[in-house]
Amino acid sequence: MWDWATLQSTGQTVWDWGSKMGIGGVTVWLLQRWFSKRDKAGERGQARVDAAQPELVPTGNAGGQYVVQLHIENRGSGTARTRSLGFTGVQKIPTLDELPVGQARLTAGLNVQGSALFDPASDGQAEIRLVYVDRYDNEYRLLIPVTRQKRADGGFNMVMDWHHCTNISPKLPKTRLREIGGS
Repeated sequence: MWDWATLQSTGQTVWDWGSKMGIGGVTVWLLQRWFSKRDKAGERGQARVDAAQPELVPTGNAGGQYVVQLHIENRGSGTARTRSLGFTGVQKIPTLDELPVGQARLTAGLNVQGSALFDPASDGQAEIRLVYVDRYDNEYRLLIPVTRQKRADGGFNMVMDWHHCTNISPKLPKTRLREIGGS
């Protein structure tokens, strides 16, 4: 909050400018000061989000035929906290792992046996969705496309396309950036 010296200095400046420029000049000065403070808070917020941005990269699946248990590594610049792991057509499960920069972890196992991916009548396309947040609780998503490969017994194997994974960063509004920046 404001201390006495700041209040006295601001009050003296307003009085001096008010006597020289009038009420309109003081109003313009106060508005200009308010807008520049908001702009700086937005820039500060964007810089803080950029400095805390995690990037999860999958390096493999430790699960079996009907289990997704991802081995993920954080290659971003901030700590990631995972929130949920989902698969097309299956109820997502909550995950509460903290993943510091440069470290790797296994996610919780997700049973995907009930997914339409293994039904011969489906198109054979699915997606793994891992939701995680940065230290400001901004939500990111890791999407991994999954196809299927027919087995000799008539069933299907999951084939995860590790080369076409997508990390989706949040699009933050200016109000959120100013909030993070300390406006």
